[in-house]
Amino acid sequence: MAQLEVIVNKLNRRSGPVADMSDKNNIEGTVPQGYIFESNFQITNQLGIWYADRDGYYYWGNGLVVMNASSASNFR
Repeated sequence: MAQLEVIVNKLNRRSGPVADMSDKNNIEGTVPQGYIFESNFQITNQLGIWYADRDGYYYWGNGLVVMNASSASNFR
């Protein structure tokens, strides 16, 4: 499991990854800079890595920093 922190002013919370950032259909809200969450799942597409939180929301990896990764084997 990894602990991640938002490093941009605000980051969209999405119901799933998107292939085009102009697609706003699955935005469920935003989280502020400094927001910290844990993730044990990630997926990669043409925009990069997306991390999922325990509630199933996805966050674009380029707006995050990995603070702690206790089990790197979960990340492929």
